[in-house]
Amino acid sequence: MLDSAAALSALADPLRLRAVRLLSHDELQVREIQRILGAAQSRVSNHLAVLRRAGLVETRRTNGAERYAATGDGRKLWASVAPAVTDSAFPSDDERLKDVLEERATALPEVSFDAVAGEWDRFQGPFYSPGVREAALLRLVPRGLRVADVGCGTGLLTLTLAGVAERVDAVDASERMVRLAREKLRRAGAANVTVRRASAEKLPFDDGAFDAIFAFHLLRHLVRPADALAELGRTVKPGGRVVLVELEPHGLRALRAVTGAQHLGLPRETLRAGLRRAGFAAARFSAFAPYRVSSESGEVALATYIVDAVRDPVHGRKEIA
Repeated sequence: MLDSAAALSALADPLRLRAVRLLSHDELQVREIQRILGAAQSRVSNHLAVLRRAGLVETRRTNGAERYAATGDGRKLWASVAPAVTDSAFPSDDERLKDVLEERATALPEVSFDAVAGEWDRFQGPFYSPGVREAALLRLVPRGLRVADVGCGTGLLTLTLAGVAERVDAVDASERMVRLAREKLRRAGAANVTVRRASAEKLPFDDGAFDAIFAFHLLRHLVRPADALAELGRTVKPGGRVVLVELEPHGLRALRAVTGAQHLGLPRETLRAGLRRAGFAAARFSAFAPYRVSSESGEVALATYIVDAVRDPVHGRKEIA
């Protein structure tokens, strides 16, 4: 039987109130709740533990994934108090919930990248403008490094890296992307490049194998970007660099249908937290000029940013500014 006093006490916290409101309608994973509420995972987990003890939420396993949902008592309690409760965060919660559920429902399987590989240069070409490439390559000092291009696609960036690095290892999860990249590099005579099929979440390289790693417009295509960041932290040398390029969060859902993105851009805080957990001691975030794309409502400017992160040389964990 629900302890009404304990339950109402649990709902006294605004973040827990918002969580129960969301979970009264949909089952959500912790990372999804974290994204919607905009709170750190540890904070979200602590609040969910309080709600579980109060009998307001429970965990369920669906398709192998653990999700939280409101209990029957939790839904009844929310229904009884909802008419009297307002919060300025509710509209933005609803919008982010809509994004989460849409991304879950429309998540494209890996084979979809095979399907669009032949058109990938046209789709992704604008993301690899000379300004983006050169800004990243300026960080390759000194020259003569072993570098990786993770999520290389058809090799647009890989080809440029081949001209400045001693050795380049490129990987992509799509077999067809790998074939096209190999052919492009063969035609260019880039003998210092190896291209293979592999996932960013499980890289086929030894610990500390690289002086620098590049991942351009990769992370938003992954269900769990943090897993890939952990692998980048593992495979770059202590004191080595990782250079990332991503879109700021946006609302252009049509881009997902074209490129198979799992996320509509990534907040800088998401990357900052993931880099910290992966062992990076410092990271610099810099904005680029907006990338302009056409949509049904006209031209849309999508902001892009670059991240230059340094692996902690003593393997410690320091605050990323």
